[in-house]
Amino acid sequence: MVVEHILLQTNEELSNLTVKNIAKTFNMNPSYLSRKFLKDKKFSLGFHILRMKVFRAASVLREDQDITVMELAQRMGFCTTGYFIHVFKKFFGTSPGRYRECIK
Repeated sequence: MVVEHILLQTNEELSNLTVKNIAKTFNMNPSYLSRKFLKDKKFSLGFHILRMKVFRAASVLREDQDITVMELAQRMGFCTTGYFIHVFKKFFGTSPGRYRECIK
């Protein structure tokens, strides 16, 4: 139910998504939702949201050759470009710029 909700978010909606507002959508306590999600999925809801943002960002990099990494980081809701690059590298093993070069 929560996973599907996250998948159905547009990139703009995803960029603003938090555990707190997901909990509000489902009329649940954020702590309870987080514990239940972790128990069911074996990873945290916060991690899942972050992962979805990064995978959507990779999709944007494949589709839009003109977007800068800084613009993409802002669009996906990351507070700094450096943090976005750091997280992207953790998931893909390379920077967003190199990722784009490899898919050309």
